[in-house]
Amino acid sequence: MENSQDFITLLDRAGVIVYTGPSTPRVLGYSEEEYTGRSIFDFMHPDHLDASRKILAQLVENPKTVGGGSVFTYTTASPGGGSSLRG
Repeated sequence: MENSQDFITLLDRAGVIVYTGPSTPRVLGYSEEEYTGRSIFDFMHPDHLDASRKILAQLVENPKTVGGGSVFTYTTASPGGGSSLRG
C-alpha cells in the first residue's frame, strides 16, 4: 500500500483513521499527520454526515467485502472549503 497511487484509508469500527497512504496530501490536501488519528467524519461534507454515519454503522454490523476489505465512499470537505467524492 505504501507505493500505491490510489487513495487508501483504513478506519477502525468507530470511524477513526488508523492508516492513510502517502497519496493523501495529493488527493485530499491534508498531510498524513493531519489526517491519521482523527475521525473520518471530521473531513466529510456536512450535508453527507448523517448518511455516512449510517453507512459506516451498517458496514461494521454487516460488512460488504471486496478483496477482503470494506468499501466506503464518501465526500470530503477539503482544506480550501471545496468538496469532492472520495473512497
